[in-house]
Amino acid sequence: MKGIGLAISPSWYCSRVSACNSNGIVAYGGRNSVVFLNTRTDPPVYCGWICESRNRVTSVVWHPTDGSTLGCSGDEEGKVRVWDADTKIVVASHNHHGQNRLTVVDWSPAATDVIVSADDRGHVYSWNYASDEATHLHPEPQAVSALACSPHHPGIVAIGYKSGSIIVVDVEKKGSVVQKFKGHDEEIHSLAWSPSRCEDFRQTEDVAVVDSNRGDQGLLASGSKDRTIRLWSRSRGRSIAVMRLPNTTRQRGGGGAYDDSGGRSRTYVALLWPRDRPQELISSSHGGDLLLWDLSKPGKGKFQVFTTGGVTAHARTVFSIVQTSWDTICTISMDRQIILWDLQCLTSKVAIPTVGGTVNTIAISSQTGRLAIGAGDCQLRVWSPQSESNAYELQLFWQGIKAKVTAVAWHPSKEGWLAYATEEGRVGIYDVLASKPPMISASYHKGTIYTITWGRPCNLSGMWRHLLSRIFVIGFLSVTHKLPMRTDLAWKPDFSMVAVGNDDGSVQLFRPTALQLVCTLQVHRKLINCLCWHPQFTHASDEVAPLACWLASGSNESNVVVYDLTELIGTAETETEGAIVAARTITECYRQLAGHATRITSLAWSPHVPGRLASVSYDGTAQVSENRVHMSNDQVGDALCPVGRHGHVLVQELPARQ
Repeated sequence: MKGIGLAISPSWYCSRVSACNSNGIVAYGGRNSVVFLNTRTDPPVYCGWICESRNRVTSVVWHPTDGSTLGCSGDEEGKVRVWDADTKIVVASHNHHGQNRLTVVDWSPAATDVIVSADDRGHVYSWNYASDEATHLHPEPQAVSALACSPHHPGIVAIGYKSGSIIVVDVEKKGSVVQKFKGHDEEIHSLAWSPSRCEDFRQTEDVAVVDSNRGDQGLLASGSKDRTIRLWSRSRGRSIAVMRLPNTTRQRGGGGAYDDSGGRSRTYVALLWPRDRPQELISSSHGGDLLLWDLSKPGKGKFQVFTTGGVTAHARTVFSIVQTSWDTICTISMDRQIILWDLQCLTSKVAIPTVGGTVNTIAISSQTGRLAIGAGDCQLRVWSPQSESNAYELQLFWQGIKAKVTAVAWHPSKEGWLAYATEEGRVGIYDVLASKPPMISASYHKGTIYTITWGRPCNLSGMWRHLLSRIFVIGFLSVTHKLPMRTDLAWKPDFSMVAVGNDDGSVQLFRPTALQLVCTLQVHRKLINCLCWHPQFTHASDEVAPLACWLASGSNESNVVVYDLTELIGTAETETEGAIVAARTITECYRQLAGHATRITSLAWSPHVPGRLASVSYDGTAQVSENRVHMSNDQVGDALCPVGRHGHVLVQELPARQ
């Protein structure tokens, strides 16, 4: 993915799930991918991703050298990978952690060939990716929750555990334990080294002066689930300051701080020690708040709270904080937003929404250009990418939605009306322009709804009632048989015909309002997944599109089938509505389009170019078909670019009718 978009949400409860390089490219781990976001553009844009893991990515870090495009990621399957962000190719990897769940990875700033990783069993590996040599450490038999390599000493690494203990080891001396720091009572969430070796922040009530004769070795900051931040002096070997998260920071509504955790269970203290600001420390707090701590100030006035600045702030726990430039930081939160903050004004600048669950369905409003997105996180999103003020403007709807959203459809004439369907069989309508709960149908299906569409009012009496119940009575005989299961439905844009797909591969065409069966198309032999009518009008002309009677269908087979129903629909329009006419059966199609390797999952005609058809498949590819090449009717179209997966586009020619 490149450009403005909605990407997958970053992983939760991972202290190093994001990182930023000297070019302002933020890399973060989400599900089994590493996503790249360019924060130096206005607005920020995505510049690709790497999908090499099979399990959740838990840690991402860049090569510490300015200008380098190398990065490293670790995942829950225990594998560490070094990749090139430009080529999106993995250049080195190791699997020394075996089946253990990898929790954190860091790249040593002082020894740029060394990558240190740790897992939930306490195993730590110092890996030189250039020589492919690794050193195994196992200083404590407990889960590692945080890790940070010292920027001042090549072999020094701080390791934080779920028990609250912190140790400092020297990986150049076979992992010998140099120091142990005890003071936290609960899990260590994050560790951060001071950018300066100096440990003197002026003598104050809370931060002591370190004797220069001892030899300053840099301070270490730790954030814990016990809601405290501690500063540790390596030269003194102990904690020299304790900062407790305030009970109240940002007021919301009726007073008091908002805390989404309902207690201590979800408290997460992420830390960032900004470059060139050794006397300042940034931390997360309750309910998504960010605090800037001034280490040179004593007492209660030592921190400031980041504010919204006209842009939304986080509403839930913040897991990761990285610096993108000297005056900008980037945060990742449980609310599935990525927010850029101004370090000078302490205000939010840009909020970038992401998608938490699997995207099940999308629909574009022909009136406003808004994009409706139904996902697996039981939420409905309406995105306005054409907004002049904010390209990432997003509305989130969750009221009344208790299951995955599986289908959405905009009303063809009433602006803002959006119908949705869910996995549990419920149907509702949201007015996205009004602040009202959805209208939810009292009746519901017993299983997942895969298609929802607006259509003409129909008379559901007689034969259609039997069709809906899937029991068909033949003549006057008391013989019944089960009709095929309905798998998809699509109204022709002018509502003169409705196509219904079935599990036996057949497609039936019905004419409103009596829903009289006009024709059965029997070309597919497997379940119909998607049906799509050509638009009635395109941007190429103000007149009715010459291909307005084309219907495309996709099934569990690998070919896309295109029907030209111009003659059939023309004949049906001349017949009197309600007249008894024998339904036709068609066993030939206008064209079959090859190129996909497995089942077709979605189809869409271009509203701009007549005859341009896009299809997506379980083979991980998209295929675009053009109406340019003349072929004989018995030919099957072949893909011109049948290459790869992971977002590659296949281009195919759809012949024009002679």
